[in-house]
Amino acid sequence: MKYLYSTFTLLLISFALRAQAPWNGTTSEITPSGNVYSVGTAEELAWISAQSQSNDFDGKTVRLTADIDLGGTLDPARKWQPIGSVTTPFKGEFDGNNHVIRNLYISGDYSSTGLFGVIALGATVHNLAIAQGQIFTDGNNNVGCIAGMNYGTIHHCFNMA
Repeated sequence: MKYLYSTFTLLLISFALRAQAPWNGTTSEITPSGNVYSVGTAEELAWISAQSQSNDFDGKTVRLTADIDLGGTLDPARKWQPIGSVTTPFKGEFDGNNHVIRNLYISGDYSSTGLFGVIALGATVHNLAIAQGQIFTDGNNNVGCIAGMNYGTIHHCFNMA
């Protein structure tokens, strides 16, 4: 019993140490290392999202380096915009690197709604978890927590939202 208590305590401490401040609605530019964009904050992930409206990330890898908290609110200043869209689908590789994105809340009139709006044929999303969140839509959209529309490959991902 003492061993179980110690293990549980260490587990709680490790989760607390991994916690980050929730997203404040801003973006933070990333300079890639070669073709890899390392994302460790919600602000950096929001920058990837903003860039994906005109950059399809073809031949690029986006890799999470930490768990991310997107804020868990419908505050218009922190409105999440899906990565990729019908006009500019995500064509790269998104490596969640076994990290968790928490508090993904989306409300808007997107034709495809999720963390990713549209994942293109040949693109890959893997090793990612979504925990906590909600998506509000008018019912005329393609909706999924990981992706609204997927033509690529999603594997080793799960959704607890």
